[in-house]
Amino acid sequence: MVGLIISIIASYLLGAIPFGFLIARYYKGIDIREHGSKNIGATNVMRTLGKGPGYLTLVLDMLKGLVAVTVLPYVLYGTDAGVSPELFQLCCAVFVIAGHSWTIFLGFKGGKGVATATGAFFGIAPLPMLCAAVVWAVTAKITRYVSLSSMLAAAAFVVFTFVFREPGEIKWFSFLVALIIIVRHKSNIKRLMAGTENKIGAKGAGQRMGGEQS
Repeated sequence: MVGLIISIIASYLLGAIPFGFLIARYYKGIDIREHGSKNIGATNVMRTLGKGPGYLTLVLDMLKGLVAVTVLPYVLYGTDAGVSPELFQLCCAVFVIAGHSWTIFLGFKGGKGVATATGAFFGIAPLPMLCAAVVWAVTAKITRYVSLSSMLAAAAFVVFTFVFREPGEIKWFSFLVALIIIVRHKSNIKRLMAGTENKIGAKGAGQRMGGEQS
């Protein structure tokens, strides 16, 4: 169990690295939490600083999830872990997402968890995640809402774990992660219902308000 405990702690701390915050500091010397939607995720970084810093944040946040479920279990999993390799990976996935969403380095406030969850589950269940990514892309193309696309993709991922007959642990953990992501988007849901949620490509001051997804 020592390997599992170390992996859980390491996964949380890896997820807690606030790349969006650090990139904004490096590029412009600003606190991203004081700009746009005030979120540290890739969407707010992109809207505030541009595509380069935004895509860099997105890639790094996704890599956090991927590394947590591939490298850490590979290094630390052992026959005395007390759980199956799949459950070991899933525990790492949940905690790296939790680290991103509630980072200890920023007062337990963080991003939405979408990019980190995407990276983590690409490493665990690539086919369901690939299909969920298609759902995200199609929804974003049609509605131009990042938040709505993210929530639908999270829900779709759960469905696709059943379609591709993934192990039971993956199905249950995918439901938990989807629930976390949807709950983290509660402010976006309110704006969607009020018709004030920001759309992809919105111009002017409103471009910097809401709609964050990572």
